[in-house]
Amino acid sequence: MPALTGGMGFFIRRTQKTTTKGFDMAEIRVEVPNEELAVLDGYCSATSANRTDILRGLLKEWSDRKFHEATIILRVAGRNPTVSESDRSATGKAPA
Repeated sequence: MPALTGGMGFFIRRTQKTTTKGFDMAEIRVEVPNEELAVLDGYCSATSANRTDILRGLLKEWSDRKFHEATIILRVAGRNPTVSESDRSATGKAPA
């Protein structure tokens, strides 16, 4: 699968790599301000943490929160996204 660009300073590439834990992986490259990177690197130096592990942890926490928010919204709205909607266009485009 080809690389996907997500805008200026952001790059995502899907890989076929599967880790020993069985997770499919994607590569993400992002440009950040030097000041923010300095804070991250300072934290990693002070705690012997790994930069990649810290970023993965932050992304995991964020994605868990967003998934939870979406789940609550769908429950409160009475929607079930797994149920097929018979009036939905097969092409994904609104009728003319």
